[in-house]
Amino acid sequence: MRMHNENANLLTAVALGSSQQTEVRPINEALAYAIQFEWTGGTGIGGDLVVEASNNKTTFVPLDTYTITGETSGARLVNVERAGYAYVRASWVYAAGSGGTMTISLSSKRN
Repeated sequence: MRMHNENANLLTAVALGSSQQTEVRPINEALAYAIQFEWTGGTGIGGDLVVEASNNKTTFVPLDTYTITGETSGARLVNVERAGYAYVRASWVYAAGSGGTMTISLSSKRN
């Protein structure tokens, strides 16, 4: 069995001062995947990091939500094994603060 790896930036250095959402990514047949959020350079940043899943590419359900409050930099990794759905996307929902950037990346392993 040959393993295929995917490593992709979904959003690269986007402004933290507004909400952002990645494109929908198919994860069919993924043995495991991880989404990493990295933020830096902000002042008093607050908001939600959200990973959503879908079976039909139109209706998404929150899979993981993490709230950050008053931070300048940080990271969050969401690791999923044996996902039973077909699509995933990630979002940054802005609430407070100024400056800074966010990068969201995806890594997956497939047969």
